[in-house]
Amino acid sequence: MGLFDKFKKKNDADEAYLTDADTAEKKPEPVSFGTYEGRIDARFRQLFPGREAFVFSEEVSDGFRVDIKVLEPTSAGNYYVLYTVGLSDLSGRDPAELFCFLPASWNPVAVMEGGDSAPANVSWPIRMVREIARDMRENGEAAENGTPFACGGSFTPLCSDTKMSGYILSELEGEIGGIETEDGTRVRFLMAIPAYREEIRYRMKYGMDELNRRFDEGRLPMVTNLRRPNLCANFDGDE
Repeated sequence: MGLFDKFKKKNDADEAYLTDADTAEKKPEPVSFGTYEGRIDARFRQLFPGREAFVFSEEVSDGFRVDIKVLEPTSAGNYYVLYTVGLSDLSGRDPAELFCFLPASWNPVAVMEGGDSAPANVSWPIRMVREIARDMRENGEAAENGTPFACGGSFTPLCSDTKMSGYILSELEGEIGGIETEDGTRVRFLMAIPAYREEIRYRMKYGMDELNRRFDEGRLPMVTNLRRPNLCANFDGDE
């Protein structure tokens, strides 16, 4: 059994969604940076041991900072692991951080060398975190199991290599679902899944349980594949 075999998606029934009243307060303020950094790092290094690491530090807005930590591929796990530190510092929300898995063919060197001018087909994971973090900070968006985000606010493709145009956050069960901190706070880890517009609209109409059913039937890969099939390709919003 591989590591990914132990990860299971959480259901809608496991999640308490925010009401309109909950989301009325905008622009939650970061109280500090990296309050739970040590515990977050320890969990990811426990789950993905023996990997070299490096960091992209993103200034999102108004002094709000998010670090994107990258664990390099190994012979036993030939994929990159990306996870964030800093999102859980936003006050007024249930603390959460993001993560995703990228193929070994991803070229982070091009991102480091090119900065904001790096080609979109390699920089999209960094822009993904930046965009989600900005929505959480500026627009008061919640980070919950099933939260959808439209890229650019209008379903703009992530890059020329794909028609995916947004992201869906998914909470998994087990040790990768989050950590309990020493002060009793639970910090959840949410997997950021690049998604097609039809998949996001399907989630918005039928909920995360039904989208997970589609994902399971279509064998959604854990390691991001921008050329995977659209698992709601025939959905036009009127099913």
